[in-house]
Amino acid sequence: MQVILADYLGFCYGVKRAIKIARENASPDGDANTLGPIIHNPQMVERLKSEGVGTVDHVEDMEQGTIIVRSHGVGPEIYEHAEKRGLRLVDATCPHVRKAQLSAKELHDDGYRVVIVGEKEHPEVQSIYEWSGREA
Repeated sequence: MQVILADYLGFCYGVKRAIKIARENASPDGDANTLGPIIHNPQMVERLKSEGVGTVDHVEDMEQGTIIVRSHGVGPEIYEHAEKRGLRLVDATCPHVRKAQLSAKELHDDGYRVVIVGEKEHPEVQSIYEWSGREA
């Protein structure tokens, strides 16, 4: 079997966009954090940390500041929870993931049974599931 490597290896558009958004919202005070690692790349997460963008696991881990939704997206409850806590929320969800989230919500709201094909524990799949009313 012949293996052909791509001429270019790197991050997809959604990840590049999320990193750009995170950098634009960096804070030397430690008040800017992504909710979970922004991408599955420990080196980039460390680099962003050195640039003023940390990582928290839960909205409750922040008392103030900016919480950045990672490229994988989150469910609607996170937006509500951040607002109740008075946090500034910046959405860096990949546009393709966001489209799937909104489609799942719309179909669910219209009475359709949503079927999601993917790894159940993967963050993108979880966020789409949450937008489907947790009934997919």
